[in-house]
Amino acid sequence: MSEMHLEILNSQKSLNLDLKRIRNLAEFVIQNELDLYVLKHKIKIFWNRAEFYIHWMNEKTMVQLHRKTHNDSSPTDVVSIDYWEECLRLSQCSQTEEFVLGEVFVNVDEAKKVWKAEKTSVSFELLLYLVHGILHLFGYEDIQESDRLKMKERESFYMNVFSHRISILKKTRK
Repeated sequence: MSEMHLEILNSQKSLNLDLKRIRNLAEFVIQNELDLYVLKHKIKIFWNRAEFYIHWMNEKTMVQLHRKTHNDSSPTDVVSIDYWEECLRLSQCSQTEEFVLGEVFVNVDEAKKVWKAEKTSVSFELLLYLVHGILHLFGYEDIQESDRLKMKERESFYMNVFSHRISILKKTRK
């Protein structure tokens, strides 16, 4: 199993996120997907130099990012930006220097809006967005129906693995 660096950045203020638990869950997904990616593509990358960033943000910030990255001013649940192709093309996935392979941006306000309609919880929605975003970094797509089904299958796998520790919100004391 390979090491990598994961940075969690939390600019939103509306939810008290358990960043340690989020880190553990995200590392698990990233590590599994890294290992699968290496096996599938038969590539050699020095994962101990790889960096990933996860950003937790409010809707206003997400709309600005969505406009900048996708030329779309509508709110969205998650945006993923992967730098794999650039890294591989330029041979920057080196043994000596750190390199960024991807970033996931999660809109906490979207989860707060949709959890009731989805009959889940805010924590479930946030974790689903996180998993969804990470999967995008590893080539999973959701435009075509066949791709969407593959992605849903992987999301379900991770959500089932995490079902006993689904809460990523800190408990507040009264």
